Amino acid sequence: MYVFASFTAIGLLMSLSLRRGGDFGSLIASGLAARQGLDPYAIHPLVGRAVLGSDALAFVNLNAPLSVLLFAAVSLIPASDAYDAWLVLSALLYLAVLVVLTGANRTTMGTPKLAWALSLPGLWVTLEQGQIYVVLLFVAVGAWLSLDRGHLVRAGLLMGLLVAIKPQFAVWPGLLLLAGHTSVAAAAAGSASALAILPAVVFGPGIYAQWLVAVGSIRWLGALSNGSLPDFGARLGLPWLGYGLSAALLAGIAVRVWRTRPSAPTASALALTTFLLAAPLAGPGYMLVLLPALCSRPWTGLLGVGATLLAVPVYALPILTRLSAWQFAAGGSVYTLALLLLLAALLHSMQAHHNV
Repeated sequence: MYVFASFTAIGLLMSLSLRRGGDFGSLIASGLAARQGLDPYAIHPLVGRAVLGSDALAFVNLNAPLSVLLFAAVSLIPASDAYDAWLVLSALLYLAVLVVLTGANRTTMGTPKLAWALSLPGLWVTLEQGQIYVVLLFVAVGAWLSLDRGHLVRAGLLMGLLVAIKPQFAVWPGLLLLAGHTSVAAAAAGSASALAILPAVVFGPGIYAQWLVAVGSIRWLGALSNGSLPDFGARLGLPWLGYGLSAALLAGIAVRVWRTRPSAPTASALALTTFLLAAPLAGPGYMLVLLPALCSRPWTGLLGVGATLLAVPVYALPILTRLSAWQFAAGGSVYTLALLLLLAALLHSMQAHHNV
């Protein structure tokens, strides 16, 4: 617990000292550009320089067009005021998530897990950069608890919202469909489709072409904080290897889930871990969505080790990289290793339950 407390202190100090809001700047720029009839996924120097006084030109909004609708409204507020409000909102939502998860998992939650949750670098990077991941976590927890309590349609509707903002979340309802939980998957598909239509109606269907161009123009450079397999391949200088492993993982998990038909919570935990490993981008903020899965399980063996590695401060990662490409790949892949250990633990647990 003391280790997690020290990680929390590091995250808090770095977050307060940096306070750049670069990603939030890109979101505001995207919304403002859309209101002006410009491409919301292009870099607009005038807007970029104005937002928060930060280097917002280094960031581009990569969220699906539904996000543009939200931030077109937010862009009506002065940028620095909007950032402060977003920071406070994110912090309050995170505390609300911890309260809800503690109440829902009284036998598995305790002070050590709360300390761990507060130490996660995804929290502090999200607050520092003004990212949307705490909001996504809040929706994901709502979907998880709705699913756990048998409110299947509500769970699916919330999953659809996640998919409409971040399409890689489609792995979640997709694996639930393969596991036989069809009503959830159907509600998610309907929700995502309906929400995807809204930005096309407001801004025109061309906004989707603009979004795809922006996503396709990004070159993944092997960022230290990215835990995905494609980025691991990039760190090795073998991007094809990462994408091959990602495709193989998706196919293998899909077949496994289809054959064993696990419970909804088990399929959900597998889905969230798998999509983080398979997606091109899986930074610390994305990993926050694992909270409901990890808070609902006792930490034994690989699960505990993987969860602990997720708390390694992102600011410490450059210290782990030295000399060769292989050392860079290994030292910079702490989060990749954490996700792989979590996946192995979940698969082992599922197999043990199936054998019983």
